[in-house]
Amino acid sequence: MSYDSFGGVLCGHHNYLVHMCFPNFIDYDRLLTESSESKRKSSKDSYKELRYFLNAIESFNNVLDYLFWEYRERIEFKSDSKFKERVHAEFPILGQLADLANAYKHCVRKGVNEGKISAEQLQENRISASIYYSGEEFGFSIDVKVGYEFSGVMAEHNEILGNVWAFWIEYHQNVRPEIFTNLIPDSSN
Repeated sequence: MSYDSFGGVLCGHHNYLVHMCFPNFIDYDRLLTESSESKRKSSKDSYKELRYFLNAIESFNNVLDYLFWEYRERIEFKSDSKFKERVHAEFPILGQLADLANAYKHCVRKGVNEGKISAEQLQENRISASIYYSGEEFGFSIDVKVGYEFSGVMAEHNEILGNVWAFWIEYHQNVRPEIFTNLIPDSSN
């Protein structure tokens, strides 16, 4: 199936990319641009950035589900999970995206999937402290400031999302589902 103007957002993977994934990424990217132009960024702004980021990664991560079920007659895998494993091996950036999305989706995966990230690793928190000391003619003046900052999405995760965006844009422009449907399972799949 290709892009279907009348089928709606959820009728196939191309429509899902165009109407869900790409807009989610654009919204996130626009928010980052606005945020970088702002002089001050609060934790509330960073939480909003994280929410938009999670919307983008989760929607992109779902594309393989749409592909599998849309082309299930042509895909030679017994299950969608085996199909995804093979796709992730063939296109590592999609595997990296799946790790991010699954960390968010499953919250804590420590001990279950060693070496995989957990939800808490999707964000970066900082505590800062500054101390100002002035002798003021031995009358002593000390000013202590402690701050908490949720800095939002980590740079390496933004890079993964940017690479995923580029992958799906290039794919969509060339409309070539055969890069997925022609993948051959090994004997266990």
